[in-house]
Amino acid sequence: MFCSFIARKKILVKKETKNHNNMKKNVTGSRNLCGKF
Repeated sequence: MFCSFIARKKILVKKETKNHNNMKKNVTGSRNLCGKF
């Protein structure tokens, strides 16, 4: 469920254009956590 939540957040990141870089960093960090779990 946690990984699916990140996947949805990732789609929202694609829609974002202002803070794209900052959001991208958060997604990559969450992806690492997702890999651990």
